[in-house]
Amino acid sequence: MWSDEPERLGPPVGRPHTVWCMGGNYLRRRPARGERPPPRRGPGGGLKATGVLAGPHDDLRYPALSDKVDTEMELAVVIGPRSRFLTPDNAMDAVAGYVGLCDVTSRDVAELDNNRMDRAKGFDTYGICGPWFVTADEIPDPHALRIRQWVGGEARRDGSTAEMFHTIPEQLTWLTAALTLAPGDVLSTGAPPGQGAVRPGDVVRGEVQGLGVIENKVVLDG
Repeated sequence: MWSDEPERLGPPVGRPHTVWCMGGNYLRRRPARGERPPPRRGPGGGLKATGVLAGPHDDLRYPALSDKVDTEMELAVVIGPRSRFLTPDNAMDAVAGYVGLCDVTSRDVAELDNNRMDRAKGFDTYGICGPWFVTADEIPDPHALRIRQWVGGEARRDGSTAEMFHTIPEQLTWLTAALTLAPGDVLSTGAPPGQGAVRPGDVVRGEVQGLGVIENKVVLDG
């Protein structure tokens, strides 16, 4: 039967076992000219519920119990072979490819939950990704990609993966010292500086160079 309804484009990563989001992997602001950058910090981050994944044009559902929803456009790594105890020398062999990922957080919910991020990052649609999966051989240098984000047409984030504190091999080495990554698992590598606060009615647009554009309307949920 013919339908006028457009077909939904879902997340291009299937059903990952693990979605890990790095935290604090970029400077919160760029140092002024002549200003010394802050000392290099250790890696950090946490698990994001795999059920949060949404397609590149799905609505971003704004929870009624939250009033501080923040969006961060990031480069995400998709794992190929099952991997544990990777090293900086072999970690990139574990990378099947890349997707753009908008990591969404309810900052006030984290405060309510004693600064735990599980629920704050775990609402439905809080992991928007796509529009497509790009294989590793198509991205010669994942540490030289521009990341941009707009809210309501206003530029909110414009940076480069060259600004990461910890490179992808360093992140994978650190993470697989603790857990096994399976084929299709996702490591989101953090967001460059910017302001991604949104409200219902906003349209959020994000782009990682070479990986396409995602665009999502923010709608009140519940």
